Amino acid sequence: MTALQATTSGSGEPFGAKGVRRHPFVRLPVVNPEDVHVRYNSARELSFDLGVTTLMEAYMKMRSLFAKDSLTAEDVSTLMVNADYMAKHAVAKLARTCRKRTAGQLLMRLSAVLVAFDYLACTIELLGDHMDAGSWWPEFVLRFRSD
Repeated sequence: MTALQATTSGSGEPFGAKGVRRHPFVRLPVVNPEDVHVRYNSARELSFDLGVTTLMEAYMKMRSLFAKDSLTAEDVSTLMVNADYMAKHAVAKLARTCRKRTAGQLLMRLSAVLVAFDYLACTIELLGDHMDAGSWWPEFVLRFRSD
């Protein structure tokens, strides 16, 4: 029995692959390439004038966008703004060495980094070449120590 076969719906019926892909934590919305009007610019300075006030707000907004069936041009723009905020916040705040190393603080830091990486990877997957990942992702990843 596979993990997929072991997963059941409320009625006891196994979810098919289609059901798993529709789960909001697994699937991503459809993006029409014509709805992506700008390219990601990693060189822009972090601006807190983007309409995003906290990292949690960026997480929640991106999560709501990922849960949609498809994204409009406005949604794509919102996703890119929040991804930009998240990437730059992660570099500015999360990539620094933790001075206090209590278990709780390390857990909070690690969870924030993992969600940021996941959401950024999902955004790159959705927007493809428009995220220009080759120009910034390798350097971004190297800023985070994993030892």
